[in-house]
Amino acid sequence: MQAAFDAYGRSDWSALGSLVHPDALTAFRTAQLGSAVGFSLAQNDPQMRGRNIGISPADFVSEDAIKKAEGIRVGKFPGKPTIGELARLSPNEFFVRWCQAAVQDNERGPWLAMQRVGRQIIGEIIENDTLAHVMYRVQIESIYLAGKLEVMSLKKADGRWLMLLNDDVVWNFPLVGPK
Repeated sequence: MQAAFDAYGRSDWSALGSLVHPDALTAFRTAQLGSAVGFSLAQNDPQMRGRNIGISPADFVSEDAIKKAEGIRVGKFPGKPTIGELARLSPNEFFVRWCQAAVQDNERGPWLAMQRVGRQIIGEIIENDTLAHVMYRVQIESIYLAGKLEVMSLKKADGRWLMLLNDDVVWNFPLVGPK
């Protein structure tokens, strides 16, 4: 866990991604790519512009949905790739690109301030041979966070314990969403 906290603190997204379980990376990519496809299609549809809509990201990661949006550029990502280019990335590559995009806009990045604070590991619970949980405390002075424990679940893959992600280390907010 400490290696993940360190990678997160220094914005080493490749190192952080290598410490995330493949299932979590796939779920993350599905949610984020689905949001990008769904909201991009809505924003490019004259009948939908200006409407307050909600989408289910899982509905927009099908081949058909991605094909409809593949040429749309996503300005929130460095280099403004197309939906098609993002869809062709592996879950790990997508995660790295998403993290780069999330911190490039310092004013909007909701977890940028939390990136550089320390985290103290308190203990662990081994649930079974493939699932464990690490308890830790964010070291920040705040009336809201004082004493609050965070939990990061880990799942074993190929003999390594890998993170399942939580909202402390990577706050899973949609980069592409309603305007």
